[in-house]
Formats: sequence, structure tokens, C-alpha cells
Amino acid sequence: HHFHHYQNRATLPLALALQRTDIAGRLGNDDWLASRGGQHRLPAVIEVDEELAWLLGLYVAEGYRRDKQVTIYNTDRRILDRAQRALAALGLPVYRGPGAITCCSVLLSKLIQWLGVGDGARRKRIPQMALGWPNRLLESFLEGFVDGDGSRESTRVSLWTSSENLVGDLLLLCARLGNRAGASVRDR
Repeated sequence: HHFHHYQNRATLPLALALQRTDIAGRLGNDDWLASRGGQHRLPAVIEVDEELAWLLGLYVAEGYRRDKQVTIYNTDRRILDRAQRALAALGLPVYRGPGAITCCSVLLSKLIQWLGVGDGARRKRIPQMALGWPNRLLESFLEGFVDGDGSRESTRVSLWTSSENLVGDLLLLCARLGNRAGASVRDR
């Protein structure tokens, strides 16, 4: 029914594009993803840099996703400022509230879901693809996580989570970076 609409605009419906296994190899820096009726778009190819890795670490620590929005909570204004700049670099709008930023983007929400970082604190994970990143990106990811759910002291860095799977992920990440790590459980 809408074939000519999409043909004239050289576009594909996102749902159809996601079903095509051969399309990923054809996408380049000039291609974009957008949701139908959405005001914003994302590049089809996103280069992961230190800021994006940091943002993802912060999301895993303090983020929440719904179908059309992503929210990150933090009480430190500087951390929220940095997260807002990272989202703005992707061309996404951010709304500030006391102690949180919210990005209303269907695409960002779908991207977060696709990365497999989990929904809800007890189901959070490190995206599996991240463990293949170079150390500089892993360090940025860990820095973002610590900014969200950790602390830095002169002798150690502490991380907190209620996700058992994330504990294993973080221990693996620390080992990959050459950091000594241990885990303990506290019942509440």
C-alpha cells in the first residue's frame, strides 16, 4: 500500500529493514534510521567512542528504558551534563528534570533493547559486543558505570548492582582490563 511512498524517498520501514539480514553490510555513513512519524533519526552506522561507551556504562548503572524514551538518573549535575552532551552528539533531544535526563526517542530505546543490556536493575548486563572493544572503550564504559553506581577511593573502586549476571560481567570486564576484582553479597 505504501510502496511508492517509500520508493520515492529511498527508504524502508524500520520493521522491514530489521527483518533483512543482508541489509547491514549495505549501510554506510550516509544512511540513517528513523521511526515512522518520529522527529529524530540516528545514523545507521554509529562509531563507538569514549563518550558513547561512557554513556552506555552510565545507562547500565542508572538507566531505564520504555518503548519511546530512555531515562538516566543521577544526582550529580556534571554527570547529567556529560550524558546530555553525549546524546546531543547523536542528534537526540534531552529533557532535564531534577536528578534525571530523559531522551524521547523510539530509536534509542530500540537500540538499548537490541544491545541486550536488560530492563530493570536486577536484569542489567554489559552488552556482549562491548567485551570485544579495545581497552580504552572498556575503561570509558567502566568509568560511566562507576559514575552511576560506584565510588572511587584512593585504594579502590567499588561497584554496586542487584543483578547477579552483571556481577559476573563486571568481574570479567575488570579481569580483561587487568584490574583485581572481588565480589560480595549483602542481603537486605
